[in-house]
Amino acid sequence: FNGRTGPVYVYEALITPLVAGRIELAAQGFTSGNQFSGAITIQGQATIMGGQPLYVLLDSDVMRLDVEPLPRAGLLPGFSGAIGQFELAAPQLATNRVRVGDAVKLFVTFRTEGEIKRINAPPPPAVTNWQIFPPVAEGGPTLTATAAGLVSAMTYSYTLIPLTNDMKATPAIPFSYFDPQQKTYVDLTIPAVPIKVVAGVATA
Repeated sequence: FNGRTGPVYVYEALITPLVAGRIELAAQGFTSGNQFSGAITIQGQATIMGGQPLYVLLDSDVMRLDVEPLPRAGLLPGFSGAIGQFELAAPQLATNRVRVGDAVKLFVTFRTEGEIKRINAPPPPAVTNWQIFPPVAEGGPTLTATAAGLVSAMTYSYTLIPLTNDMKATPAIPFSYFDPQQKTYVDLTIPAVPIKVVAGVATA
């Protein structure tokens, strides 16, 4: 730089635009310059005291991005803003036998290659004979090393309460995501899970 060599630092940031249109991005950073913060000893046992580090604010050039909106055509039920390529692990119930009026948790895990993309679990469907609460994240995303690379996963839990004892399975929960490579919406509905609902203990 200007005829001089020195260390170079490269930082990577993941940016997720949340609105369509033109947006501007810039980066900032501090450099301590060429000042030495400690003492310097030279031949002859002479000591030169260093001064305080000189911090300089650096501003990058402005980068402009044109963010395209997601297509409205082909929109599937259960789309909650997930963009990328996802897989759905088999949903798991905390127990497959429950009484009417008792709560049971349904655990749902989404996976994707690399770091987890922005994903929100779909809201519960409005169905009869079930009371379903909004999903809750079970901790943060987890990373697992595989032969193909890193795989990240995110787990959510739904709390369900059966209101009658004639159901044989939990209700399916619609979910879909947008695949930017295929430029289309992909259905990834959370399937129904078999469950046995027995009569509760409430009296007439």
